[in-house]
Amino acid sequence: QLEKLIVEPLEAARADATSNAPLPAHIAIVIDALDECTDNAAVSTILVSLAKYIGRFAPLKFLISSRPEVNISRGFLRRELDENTQALALNLIPEDITRRDISAFLQSRLAGIKLNFVLNASWPAEEQLKNL
Repeated sequence: QLEKLIVEPLEAARADATSNAPLPAHIAIVIDALDECTDNAAVSTILVSLAKYIGRFAPLKFLISSRPEVNISRGFLRRELDENTQALALNLIPEDITRRDISAFLQSRLAGIKLNFVLNASWPAEEQLKNL
């Protein structure tokens, strides 16, 4: 299925791009919460397929989020994936950086809400923001 859904259309677009506009240099496909897939066989199929076609994906990049479940971690040990992936363990990011990032995100989103709904300039109160 990966070949029909991604590889073949990408190769067709790549061939067409030589005569028309070039493909973008960066295209991302996000697979979020792979660990929440309850079918271990499906998870294995996804990782095996990624490993099989990894050389044919350029310029695609995959962002896969997951808890470090054993079957998923083991899947990334396949040579093709191991050589072509970068892991970022979010649980190892220092808490002060995480808090700062979450605070910046909330402040930005709440500022947009304040503008859209014409709320009081003091909304939300500093204490309320800290509690979030």
